[in-house]
Amino acid sequence: MNCNDKISQIIENQKIIQKLREAGISQNMVGPTGPRGEKGLKGETGPIGPQGPKGDQGDPGVQGPIGPQGEVGMQGPTGPRGDKGEKGDTGIQGPKGDTGEQGIRGDLGPQGPTGPKGDSGGISAYAERYVHTQKIQELVANTETVVVLDVTGPSMNAFYTTENAITIFEVGTYKIDYFLTTEPKAETLLTIGVNRNNTLIPGSDISGDGIADYFTQLAGTVIVQLVPDDVLTLIVKANRATSLSFNGSTNAKLSIIKLV
Repeated sequence: MNCNDKISQIIENQKIIQKLREAGISQNMVGPTGPRGEKGLKGETGPIGPQGPKGDQGDPGVQGPIGPQGEVGMQGPTGPRGDKGEKGDTGIQGPKGDTGEQGIRGDLGPQGPTGPKGDSGGISAYAERYVHTQKIQELVANTETVVVLDVTGPSMNAFYTTENAITIFEVGTYKIDYFLTTEPKAETLLTIGVNRNNTLIPGSDISGDGIADYFTQLAGTVIVQLVPDDVLTLIVKANRATSLSFNGSTNAKLSIIKLV
């Protein structure tokens, strides 16, 4: 019998004694304690208690061996283009080759920038055409007509290969002078100008009233850039159909002088 059982037995005996007293029975009247009873059956196992607290973390284990190398990944995209490197030194000039045959003349390239002014060497290109005979030239209303300039003057680096026209040979800046003195048959508004390749040169058109049977004079000057094979003509236009009379003097002229 353990301690707890003994205490329980004592308490139980005290309760019995108390009840005997209350019944008027003396304690001495109670017989001796009987023999100890047999041990009772084992009680049922109690429920599992709550889980204890988590223990401390153990020390790290030894590092394992290095695994095998993985496969090579896909090639990434091409990076941005690097900066342009410095220009290398100029190589040694090779020997001069033999002169080849002259090729066909190519198309005229664009005009380069104006070079520095050179020493004065005089005029390098000029030409003129004019009319110096009596004749009549018919005009259709509001239609450009090339003035007949059947006489040619001295020329340099210019040609008279086209009838009533001047053809340019050298590229450059040219001063163009022109005039018309004529007697219209009817009153009309006359306009003269200079065409380059059948297109009016901007700023060259000059207009004036033509009085019937009276001489009317129109004159102009224009400075323009010209290139080889440009063809220049003097044109006249009237706002109504009429005829122009030339009296045999210099009634019309077209002249050019290359400035640079």
